[in-house]
Amino acid sequence: MFCPLVAWHTDALTWINSTVLQYNASTLFIDVNDTLFATDTGNDRVLLWLQHTQTVSRVITDGLVAPNSLFVTHNGEILIDDGSRNGRVQKWSMHS
Repeated sequence: MFCPLVAWHTDALTWINSTVLQYNASTLFIDVNDTLFATDTGNDRVLLWLQHTQTVSRVITDGLVAPNSLFVTHNGEILIDDGSRNGRVQKWSMHS
């Protein structure tokens, strides 16, 4: 449920839909740079879009199996919950 004080932009743009994620997204995360991250659990990957882009900017797949959630630190480390099948959290860098 959203806070009752949420304000939506009437000119907002939708660029991620079921065609992109095929109903497999379990987590969406937006960092301080407005980079959008999505775990694509059914396809064993994490997708990210840089600010103001409509195409996927990066795909992280190496060794992921059904990633469940993620968190991005202020210095660009991406912590991916790959634990439901692999029993671990993987750390990636935005700069690698």
